[in-house]
Amino acid sequence: MLHTHKCYINIAIARTCIRQPFTISYMLKFICMLNAIAMLWKVIEAE
Repeated sequence: MLHTHKCYINIAIARTCIRQPFTISYMLKFICMLNAIAMLWKVIEAE
């Protein structure tokens, strides 16, 4: 029972990923921005 439930959740996640690829790309861009800001802070603190 629990296993089939997990499968349904995976299918739902896969469907949303297929339906909204732009959302994932926005998330990746956002993560890249955060990483860039963190790197800048490290450089500023080093100076």
